[in-house]
Amino acid sequence: MEKRINKFRGWLPRKPMKFDNDTLPYLEENESFTAPFSRSRIHHFIIHNKDTFFNNATRSRIIHHILQRVKYEEGKNKMGLNRLLTNNSYEAAFPLHEGSYHSKNSIRTHGAENHRHLLYECWAWWGVWYKYQPLDLIRRYFGEKIGLYFAWLGWYTGMLFPAAVVGLFVFLYGVFTLEHCPVSKEICQATDTIMCPICDQYCPYLKLSDSCIYAKVTHLFDNGATVFFAVFMAVWGRSLLNCSTALPLI
Repeated sequence: MEKRINKFRGWLPRKPMKFDNDTLPYLEENESFTAPFSRSRIHHFIIHNKDTFFNNATRSRIIHHILQRVKYEEGKNKMGLNRLLTNNSYEAAFPLHEGSYHSKNSIRTHGAENHRHLLYECWAWWGVWYKYQPLDLIRRYFGEKIGLYFAWLGWYTGMLFPAAVVGLFVFLYGVFTLEHCPVSKEICQATDTIMCPICDQYCPYLKLSDSCIYAKVTHLFDNGATVFFAVFMAVWGRSLLNCSTALPLI
C-alpha cells in the first residue's frame, strides 16, 4: 500500500502552480533602458546579434508594416496587403511562426529549440493547464497587446472561482431541498388536472403531472437560495468592474 501511495505521489506535480526554473531559463529579462529603434542611431544600440536583436513580436510588426506599404501592381492605389484583403484577393493574412514547436529532445535536458517551442511546452498544451501563465514569455513572443489580453483573461478566470463556488452551493441547496419543495409536489400530485394542448390540431391534452420532472429540474436552479446568488453576482460584478479599472495601472 505504501509503495502504491508513493507511486501515486510521483505522478502528482510537486509545485502545481509554479514553474520549474530549470525548464524556463528565459522568462526573466535583463533590466535595461530601451528606446524606439532608429537606423540613423544604430550606433547607440548594443547589438550582439542582428538576427536576435528584435524579438518575435517586433519582427512580426515590421513584416506587417512592410506588407501594408509594398506595391503589388503598377498604379496609384495598387499598394498594401489591406487592399488585397478588401478586394478579396486574399481571405486572410497572418504572420508565420519561426521554427517548429516540437522537438525530439526533452526540454529539461536539452533546453528549448526556440521561443515557440518553449512557449508550447510551458503554456500552449493541455498538460500545463494547472500552472500560471508565463506572461513575460507571451509578451515577448506575441507583443504587449496580446500579453495584456492573456493577463486579463487569466485574472478574470481566477475571479470566476468564488462565483462558481457560490453557484455550486446554490445548486446543492436545490438538490437537498428537492423533496420538500411545495411547488414541485403539487405539480407531481396533480394527476387529475388537465392542461390545454400545446398546439391546435395535432397535440393531445396533457396532465399537469406530466411536467413533474421539469418542475424538479427547475427547482435545482431556481430555489430560495437563488435570490442570495443574484445579490452576490451583483456585488461580484461591481467588484470586477472596479478591479478591471485599476488593472492596467498595476
